Amino acid sequence: MHTGTARGSANTGDCHRQECFPQKSLFRLLEENDKDWRFYYEDNMVDWFLYVRDLNQTYIQPGQKQILEFEKFYDDIANGDLPDYTFLNPSESVQKEKRHTSRNFGLPNDMHPPHSMREGERLIKNVYEALRSSPRWNDTALIINFDEHGGFYDHVDPPQEGVPNPDGLLSHFGFNYTRLGVRLPFLVISPWINKNTLVHAPEPHQKPEETSEFEHSSVIGTIQKLFGIYDQVLTNRTAWAATFDDMFLNRTEPRTDCIEKLPDIAPPSEEVFQMYYEMSVPGDDLSVVRDYCELNTPDDEHCGKDIITKAEYGDFVRKHDRLYAEKYVKEYDPKELAQELLM
Repeated sequence: MHTGTARGSANTGDCHRQECFPQKSLFRLLEENDKDWRFYYEDNMVDWFLYVRDLNQTYIQPGQKQILEFEKFYDDIANGDLPDYTFLNPSESVQKEKRHTSRNFGLPNDMHPPHSMREGERLIKNVYEALRSSPRWNDTALIINFDEHGGFYDHVDPPQEGVPNPDGLLSHFGFNYTRLGVRLPFLVISPWINKNTLVHAPEPHQKPEETSEFEHSSVIGTIQKLFGIYDQVLTNRTAWAATFDDMFLNRTEPRTDCIEKLPDIAPPSEEVFQMYYEMSVPGDDLSVVRDYCELNTPDDEHCGKDIITKAEYGDFVRKHDRLYAEKYVKEYDPKELAQELLM
């Protein structure tokens, strides 16, 4: 989604947090071409995005204004203040202290099981309505996509013909990345798209190669085409992926009939709040806890050992966010960073 390659990783925890993905990202490519960007996050700062080095190094720079809390997004968009590219990261954790202060009630809204689909729909509603009522509605496209299919059966075989390995790397299982996965939901919302548009497959003129298909790298390729930087290739996969910029070219004026409000969603009940607060922490989250402990308090053998519930995990994460920020901002060296980014 950010770089066009998994760089040999099969799972998020395959490599150390700061060393996983040093390759150039879409974010740095935009900067190199005088385009600005922002990344708004719902819960913790040191989330999965910090596995991407370009984002990690941006985050630890003093005074950075590109990686911001999600509530700031609603203020910015209401004022028409959006960069060329914006990425919105949902919440995966419980934040009890935000129950009365945020639009997501401090609950996970990433739609990963066992989290509620309703909270994910609430996030979509909030973002859509904020964009629809903003001064930027007529010049912004909202893309909603997912990183997984939810485990549902798909009767269409994943494409395996002509799919290029992104960068020549294999996973430690020997997987060569020369096939796509199951189909995923993907929505593009804009007043420049005709009503009831359903795209089954890319048109020939949107396919860089005969076998090109839509996939996550299509977002990168489409953004490059829209911004006139399509000749600057990140990986073999971004160069191969089909693009969807043609769906914006079928109108001479933006539509005026797009709905302004989506159906109301009732606030969570007390029972739902308590369910989340008492929910057990899954193993994937505990691996994040281990990462935090190694980064921030490597000499504390009891670090994170008493975490049982989602609420306790949320408290732990925010505490260690602050520790991470204090540690890495303090150690930040602009000259050293500049040298690292040249690697």
